[in-house]
Amino acid sequence: MKRIPFPSDGPRNKNDTIAGILVGAFIIISGGVTFSLSLNALWKAEASKKWTPVVGSAVNVKLISPRRGPVYRTIRYRYVYRGKSYENDRISYGRIIGGQHYVPESAGDPVTVYVNPNSPDESVLAPGIAEAANTCCAIGGGVSLFGLLVLVLTLRARPQELSSA
Repeated sequence: MKRIPFPSDGPRNKNDTIAGILVGAFIIISGGVTFSLSLNALWKAEASKKWTPVVGSAVNVKLISPRRGPVYRTIRYRYVYRGKSYENDRISYGRIIGGQHYVPESAGDPVTVYVNPNSPDESVLAPGIAEAANTCCAIGGGVSLFGLLVLVLTLRARPQELSSA
């Protein structure tokens, strides 16, 4: 039985190598950005456990009803730290189980705000690590490693000059 040749069976040319390098680099960069952002969120979430709690108040509470998924609330809150007033809308770093528990029913309701003492404009209502940040960090790292594998395999398969027969 005669085997059907595939384009990948023949000698590789420089264009294949350049394309492989570009694809590998793009995958590494994409995974690296995801990994870096997720790792930053993990660090900030862990650090937020030690931030200073202050009492603030809800400025604006909205009920969001998406086409898919559950109904949820968003919040904008105000707090005073060291005599200066700040506003923020961050509930947590990433999605947390029961995150809606931290959002009051209406504007004017009190909220406990955890303030970064080194940067008082940074705050959360729910300190600690969020469930999704770990997953995104692992996915970003895995994607980067896959891109590295593509790059290494591309570079190992050196282009061969086409011989004239």
